[in-house]
Amino acid sequence: MQPDFAIRACDATIPDTDLMALAVRCCAEADGIRPPDEKGLARMRRAQDADPEALALAFLSGAPAGICCVEPPHGPGAARLLLLGVSLESRRLGIGRELEAHA
Repeated sequence: MQPDFAIRACDATIPDTDLMALAVRCCAEADGIRPPDEKGLARMRRAQDADPEALALAFLSGAPAGICCVEPPHGPGAARLLLLGVSLESRRLGIGRELEAHA
């Protein structure tokens, strides 16, 4: 991985419009992956409220390059992956694997 790469929990103060724009960029040209709608974004924010690490962003050279959201389990069982995406220009650099490992 590149030295100017980082994964951080999404700051709750990031506006939904910015988060949605990143999700749209990360889903572009990804077969079978759709960006979340308003309900999906609200679900991601609820996951973030339950666990601040559940919604994570990948940064490359300080710019957002990927997103991962995991819904914590509501009882016994596994967490659910809601979204994992990397922007088109940042693909094939291992960012998706790093986000998956973070989840």
